[in-house]
Amino acid sequence: MKATIGGILSGTLNFMKANWLIMLGMVVAVFVVLGLLGFLMVGSLFGQAMTGAPPDPAMVFGMMGRFFLFYLIAMVVLYGTSLSVWRHGMTGGQDSVAQNLGWAIGGGAMLALLYIGLVIVLYIVLAIIGLILIAVVGVSFASMGPGGFPSQGLGAGAVLLIVLFYVAFLVGMLWIAARLSLIGPVMAAERTINPITGLMRSWSLTGPSQWTIVGFFVLTAIAATLALLVAGAILATANAQLLVLLLYVPLLLFWWSMPPGIYGEVTTTDRSAVFQ
Repeated sequence: MKATIGGILSGTLNFMKANWLIMLGMVVAVFVVLGLLGFLMVGSLFGQAMTGAPPDPAMVFGMMGRFFLFYLIAMVVLYGTSLSVWRHGMTGGQDSVAQNLGWAIGGGAMLALLYIGLVIVLYIVLAIIGLILIAVVGVSFASMGPGGFPSQGLGAGAVLLIVLFYVAFLVGMLWIAARLSLIGPVMAAERTINPITGLMRSWSLTGPSQWTIVGFFVLTAIAATLALLVAGAILATANAQLLVLLLYVPLLLFWWSMPPGIYGEVTTTDRSAVFQ
């Protein structure tokens, strides 16, 4: 089903309007849980690092291990929370967050593993492209004449190639984000812990509307940046807590509602009715 930017915006706002209270409660709960867990797991390490004593290799490796473990736990909690909230909204509140807690944590763990794997693949691809660019730039410098200027414009071509690479990288990341944006909502809609199912369905559902979704991401990013700049100028003399409450929290809830908003726009199943 072909999506429109207006339809995605409407679905996002409708989901946010219907579920803002449960989302706000989950934000507070996750903040408290991860805050306490982070203090217990890595809080003491900061105190040891501030003593000024020479770093112990064993302590350094232990610190890295604890940080990585906390990172994994945080990913599972965040993804699991998102799945439970999306399932709650997609069923009109019939499936409560508490009822879906076990399934959501399992799904969050599998989703975290999927994203870690995708990031590794992305880094490998970027490393290969980077090596190619380094080779091109090396050839360009090797072709410079005695005066330090590239012969036959090869140096300028290498610079242009790097610029084009960065532009293509940004567009490519937005495109990938658009194509993978429905993995979580699909898992929530189907109540599955299999992220491959979500990946395949997300790729299929976003196909007809991939650039519309990219455009929505760009427009929302621009709008959020402008809103932050304006709010920062207006509240320049106010404390930071007021700015967070008035702007950052609504932006977080809006961002959280975007995936199910997109899902409701591109799917033709009855589940989309909760977004109308």
